[in-house]
Amino acid sequence: MTSTLPELHAAIRELDATVRRHIQAGDAEAMVENYYADDARILPPGNGEVMGRAAIREMWRGLVGSGMVDLVLETTHIETSGDLIVGTGNAKATVQPPGAAAVLLEGRYTVVFRQQANGEWRNIIDMYTIDAERPAK
Repeated sequence: MTSTLPELHAAIRELDATVRRHIQAGDAEAMVENYYADDARILPPGNGEVMGRAAIREMWRGLVGSGMVDLVLETTHIETSGDLIVGTGNAKATVQPPGAAAVLLEGRYTVVFRQQANGEWRNIIDMYTIDAERPAK
């Protein structure tokens, strides 16, 4: 399947929006299903590697369960090669732990998406930083 660069940017923006919708709904299951490939890997800061959709689902269940109520991804740059897209961007997560003040986490990320057999794009590598933490407004 051949796509133009504007079409690829639009596909990645839609994936960014999908993540936000599902996090705001508290639905880690749907977010993982609609964003990550079966063989995806996440490289979180200071926590080794999370491999495979089942382990990623558990990680995201924990994050949502601990109070993540919003996650804004803004993929600002993409490069393409064959069935891969590499993106970089900025993230803002709002975490509202039970009984505590909301916190805003800001960071950056690098992601790699691979086009699936059905033509959809799914994340296969997700690496991110947390650069700032402050009270949410």
